Amino acid sequence: MIFVLALGAVMAAAPPEGWGQIPEPPEALLDCANRSMHEWRVSLHEGRVRIEPDDRSQSSAKQQLPFKPPAKLFSTGWSHALAVKDGYFVGSNGGEWGGALVWFSANGKKHRQLAKENVAGLAAVGPDEVLSLHGLNHLGMRRGSVRWFKKGADGQWALSEEQSLDAGPYAFTATGDVAYVVTAESLTKVGPGHQVKLLETLPVWQLYPNSMVVDSGGALWVGMRHFVVRLVPNGERFTREWFVPRNCLQATQAGRGCACPAEGRTPK
Repeated sequence: MIFVLALGAVMAAAPPEGWGQIPEPPEALLDCANRSMHEWRVSLHEGRVRIEPDDRSQSSAKQQLPFKPPAKLFSTGWSHALAVKDGYFVGSNGGEWGGALVWFSANGKKHRQLAKENVAGLAAVGPDEVLSLHGLNHLGMRRGSVRWFKKGADGQWALSEEQSLDAGPYAFTATGDVAYVVTAESLTKVGPGHQVKLLETLPVWQLYPNSMVVDSGGALWVGMRHFVVRLVPNGERFTREWFVPRNCLQATQAGRGCACPAEGRTPK
């Protein structure tokens, strides 16, 4: 099931086809959404925001490499890849089982480990600079950071700066020279000059955000468990708008998840 929203000054205010907007969910609804088996991923497709079920068995990152990284470097598998001038940055995120960030040459025959922590995202922020997001949210642990890697005069990539986040990152999107990051606690902006600014708290840690995009009007869309949230710029802050499939506008807790009374089941 795929829902597509056309972007534009008029259509931007309307919910995606097949979806409806609900008020800010109360704690009880967030609790049952936390146990939902349904997660939604957002992406951009030909200028449109697309919402579809999250299929973790498919990783677009795995289609980017012309080689297969050695399994010994990524015991939990790898999920992030970014092409750079001289090869690729490749990262893994195994949660409590750890992760790593490794540079590979274009043919994969050479490699160099750059970090041993979980990688939650990679973005090029210049011809010879890469931004990486690291961290972990597990039990009571909330730990995250932004790192910048630059290519030195010796031709080697090396850490140039690191700044802390208020918690581990879940999802991010990069547009121009700015990246927006959803952590377990907040929406944070990473801007030019390595500036890291917490914009506002965002109560979605229990919904495990998995993806984020920015539309042509500057609104941020966040895919997560049970809900999709649109963050509409409002001065220095954002207005939160919550969306669910139309058959789930009046969800209630049933068993370990949310039941959708219009269909008598959770959305498929």
